[in-house]
Amino acid sequence: MQVSTLDNKSKMPLYIAAILYFIIFFYLTFPKAGIKIEGIPIALHDILFLFLILFSLTRMADWSATFLQNKRVIILMMIFAIYASLKLGYSFWHAGLLDVGIIIPLLVYPVIFLLLLLFDQVYEMPWDTLLLIPIAAFFILCVYALMQFFMGIENVMVPGLTYNWTDAQDPNILSTKHNIYGPYTKIFSTYQNGNIFGVNLLLIFPLVFELLYERRKSLGYLAMVVFITVAFLTASRAVWAGVFLYVLIRFFLFKQGWKRVLVILPLLFMSSLLLFIEPLRYRANMFLGKDTIPKIIEVPGMDSISEQAGGTDQTWARLHTDEPPQIENLSGRLDNLYRLWDATFGTLNWGAIFFGAYGILPKRSYGIPFEIIYAAIFGYFGLIGLVLWSLPILFSLYNFFKLRDDLVIRGVLLGLICYFIAAMAEGAYWLTPTVFNLWLIIGIGWLRFNYLNQTTRAATI
Repeated sequence: MQVSTLDNKSKMPLYIAAILYFIIFFYLTFPKAGIKIEGIPIALHDILFLFLILFSLTRMADWSATFLQNKRVIILMMIFAIYASLKLGYSFWHAGLLDVGIIIPLLVYPVIFLLLLLFDQVYEMPWDTLLLIPIAAFFILCVYALMQFFMGIENVMVPGLTYNWTDAQDPNILSTKHNIYGPYTKIFSTYQNGNIFGVNLLLIFPLVFELLYERRKSLGYLAMVVFITVAFLTASRAVWAGVFLYVLIRFFLFKQGWKRVLVILPLLFMSSLLLFIEPLRYRANMFLGKDTIPKIIEVPGMDSISEQAGGTDQTWARLHTDEPPQIENLSGRLDNLYRLWDATFGTLNWGAIFFGAYGILPKRSYGIPFEIIYAAIFGYFGLIGLVLWSLPILFSLYNFFKLRDDLVIRGVLLGLICYFIAAMAEGAYWLTPTVFNLWLIIGIGWLRFNYLNQTTRAATI
């Protein structure tokens, strides 16, 4: 997609462009590459991201122009960042709590959004190259996911690239990452967990679809079939709901009509079920009783595939216990949600309600459902923090909605809507690279938004 510049901006230096594209590509495609030191993942793209942040500090004169052009969304982000920093500082001072896993997603990864705005202000932003990265990442992720399914996860694993090197040394890592159910595993591509992979696909695919659909409709529909098939293999119920919602919104609200929806949905879901029917049968039997539903379709090689994926007969005994089924308990989310409610609204503890239970109440007295973004933000920062965190996101969605007829904006908008709806059950917000990818997509939306506004103003002069 060709986008010309309106201002006389200098060409982006080759080394800055290379670093920026490398970072974006690796966070999208190989986010778990590298090693862990004291439990903290470290990779080359993390180091280069830090370098770009430090480099941006040398362009202080350009930050003022960037701020003026995007002052509302930046101010909203800064307000939450200041509030979150004060609350985290209080939690450390008052209760000795210091969690890097909270600080990085909340205060570090969103900087990619600011960097995109800065570089767009200073340099000619090469849109063609930038928008090719999500497309390339999507197909690499999906091809690798299908390789995992057909060839076995361990057989295609590349420690240090497609899987964190340190994690790959643990023989029980698939179970530790909650990827095993029965003799089957969730397919997770390079993201090490099916839920994380699924919600990140929800974020990036709508943009990929719009870009491909503009070039050739058949490419868009082919990508859609691949997307839905791979999304089903993640075995994430939240992702399934997000996919279904995305298809309905995209083909109903954007002038496609019900007739086309009714034709497209069966074709897409049939292609997915052909690969997934046997795991679905097993998953149902986990809760109804073994062999309640007999095999209807035998997928060739399924037994060998499941063995290669790391499943064993012992997993059934481990999962088939007297505990409440995880599908009813949302894998423990509801327990933590109830505990958080009891510790705040249940006791009318106004300090915890407004400022968050984290750092105010003893840790044993409440739970935080990390998977549910909104409840987790409330648990950490209270109602005040939840509102402040929501404002820059809602402001972005509002502006994108006004320009939803533009294909890039539409792709960004649909990805964000579907992600935030799926995040009511599974957001993977605190796990790499979700927040980076989230603010990357928002940043692409704002770059396009600014360009369209500049084009409109120039046309009226």
